[in-house]
Amino acid sequence: MSRCYAKYFVENGGKIIKDQVNRVKCENNGVSVQTTTETHYFDRLVIAAGSASKKLIDQLGCKLPLVSERGYHIMIRSDNPTRLTRPVAWLDKSVFLSPIEESMRLAGMAEFAHIDAPATKLRIDNLKAQAKEMLGDDIEYSSEWFGSRPATPDTIPIIGHLPSNNKVTLAFGHGHIGLTLSAVTGRLVSELVQGVTACVDPTPFSPKRFL
Repeated sequence: MSRCYAKYFVENGGKIIKDQVNRVKCENNGVSVQTTTETHYFDRLVIAAGSASKKLIDQLGCKLPLVSERGYHIMIRSDNPTRLTRPVAWLDKSVFLSPIEESMRLAGMAEFAHIDAPATKLRIDNLKAQAKEMLGDDIEYSSEWFGSRPATPDTIPIIGHLPSNNKVTLAFGHGHIGLTLSAVTGRLVSELVQGVTACVDPTPFSPKRFL
């Protein structure tokens, strides 16, 4: 789906620049974004960088309670793809097992940690123990992974203009449902940037609720 979004964006005149953002700064006539290779200038900027958004808004003097809630998964090789035909949940352990092509993915966990902290081996070991209990001893793992979910204290995303400058719009903090809310968030952000009537009342999502 992310690739489809990117393809649609480019086909409609957008440009994707692959680079690391080191600094954002509000200027007199807009916003500057300093990357590793150059500095870009924009009339308006949307910060939608998930858990990494925290570093960027801190540079703009906006202190919001955004934390990294990490989830883990392991990929399990499966010689028999029909062994599992649909996602299943083991609710007591808070893990989910899903078939993906010729593999299975066991995912779960919620770990609050700094976005740059290394993976916690114990989390992976726990997943492997649960996989063994669910599937038996004959298991071959193909990969291990963890990712950071951007989480807020009230579990509601932060969507709205930077309180100190409406040329910067914030859109992050969706926690476990970022993919689910991605389309409607994009629509709401577009409406806020254009200054037109929003599809939903943006007040509950405003960053001002934490300031």
